[in-house]
Amino acid sequence: MIQKDYVLQMARYNAFQNNQLRRIVQNVDETDLMADRGAVFGSIFGTLNHLLVGDILWLARFRGEPAPALRLDQILHEDRAELRAARAALDAEFTAFAEAE
Repeated sequence: MIQKDYVLQMARYNAFQNNQLRRIVQNVDETDLMADRGAVFGSIFGTLNHLLVGDILWLARFRGEPAPALRLDQILHEDRAELRAARAALDAEFTAFAEAE
């Protein structure tokens, strides 16, 4: 059985790494952020949206909820500030979930 301390540690680590990404990306020019890089999710921004979608799906699974109808390549937020706010809110949800379990 997975221990609560481990789950909480992983939730906090995930938030830490997402914050590291945010700090790096905040200095990337908008054109560079949106440019198609030939990666699976196109741009850096597309990849950041993919990470958000993935974590939304994982949190639903962990809670025993039905998975939201999202595509892995779905752009949930077109605006950098909105994406950053959604990422921070989801990281807080993950941590709260881990603390409650």
